[in-house]
Amino acid sequence: MKTNAITFNGLGSQLGNTAAKIFDFVTETVKENRDDLDELEVAVHEQMNSGKKLGSRATTPKLPSAGKTANVTFNGIQTEVALGNINFGGPNFGDDDSDSD
Repeated sequence: MKTNAITFNGLGSQLGNTAAKIFDFVTETVKENRDDLDELEVAVHEQMNSGKKLGSRATTPKLPSAGKTANVTFNGIQTEVALGNINFGGPNFGDDDSDSD
């Protein structure tokens, strides 16, 4: 960023000077915090290489304990699907709203 700002805007330009200040600030901050950053790197490395599996996020959802279910077969695969608390037989159940005769 610093190099590009100076190259394309000129040494001593406002953008070049700002980029140099940002670069110097970040460089100094990293130097001052090197020990803490190294500890974080080690912790991340250990966590990534611990061999522990945290579990798949793509698990089969559990069916709710209440409500109705239906057995569904799609492309030869049968599964049970939770329908929730569907109320069959309500006040308008069975009304024919179609426009056909």
